[in-house]
Amino acid sequence: PVAKRPASEAADMFAPLLAQIPGMDQKTYLEWVHTPFDFPTDPKTGKVRLARLFKWDFCEMFSHTVWWVVPLVWVPVATLGLCSWAVMNGRDPALLAMLTVGGILLWWVIEYSLHRFIFHMDENLPNHPVARTIHFLLHGVHHKVPMDRFRLVMPPVLLSVLALSVYPVVRAIFFAMPLDLFHYLFGVALLGYVGYDVFHYSFHFLSVESLPGFIGDSVLYLKHYHLKHHYDNHHLGYGITTVTFDRFLGTEIPASRMPKLKKAA
Repeated sequence: PVAKRPASEAADMFAPLLAQIPGMDQKTYLEWVHTPFDFPTDPKTGKVRLARLFKWDFCEMFSHTVWWVVPLVWVPVATLGLCSWAVMNGRDPALLAMLTVGGILLWWVIEYSLHRFIFHMDENLPNHPVARTIHFLLHGVHHKVPMDRFRLVMPPVLLSVLALSVYPVVRAIFFAMPLDLFHYLFGVALLGYVGYDVFHYSFHFLSVESLPGFIGDSVLYLKHYHLKHHYDNHHLGYGITTVTFDRFLGTEIPASRMPKLKKAA
């Protein structure tokens, strides 16, 4: 996709970005952050330039996350740290199968809710430099530079903060569930997050056109659907791994805006 450029950039894209966010007013920031910018290829190296957040190299290093860190860190946490407890307690396999389905559904609810109501709380974002900075770090940077491969998946430290914030909310909802079963449910949801981030990375950087059959059609549709969210209308298309919630909650990208592809679930 071709990135849209505003008439004038509110920030110098070739300088550290984070220090420039507090100086923007609210309206300028929201317009700027949702106008995608694709860096040109560096003529010296032949590689696409990357956005820089910090002036200091040490801090900048920790702002980069390669995609494979997500499964490397979170698959063991989800399986050994959470799901294994119920398995070792000898819980009924049929019950665990039901909880597996429930965990997937739970992830879809979290995925849509976080993306729509937290990451895109644009109209409700407090008009304060600190709020804009947090918004930028959580999700804004990805919308500004959607093709920056090192700022596409969430750093483990940042996800840990989010997970620890979500955990007590979900636990309060399932307060009557035995703790080992709740951890199994939450662990499956965490595996759903891993799948989400791997799919998300593939939508931006991998060719999925050669995938066969229904799976290939679905993944290709979701890829185009997500890129429309970035490059066409960021107020629609909050689902990443499913469009179901968008359809039921009125935020689906219209078919007229999509290429002629088979619809995904």
